[in-house]
Amino acid sequence: MNDDESVAVEWFPADRLPELDAHARLVIARALADDPAAWYLPAGATWDEFCAAR
Repeated sequence: MNDDESVAVEWFPADRLPELDAHARLVIARALADDPAAWYLPAGATWDEFCAAR
């Protein structure tokens, strides 16, 4: 659920991120990529399946 208040928020340099799950790593990698195009999860795929295949 994304509607809970965040009470502990920190910023990290991209080269010193804390341990993250596969979904978070994928989203950050896409945000930092040189490709400005929008990206979507392929139809019918789940985040868990997609991240496990990478």
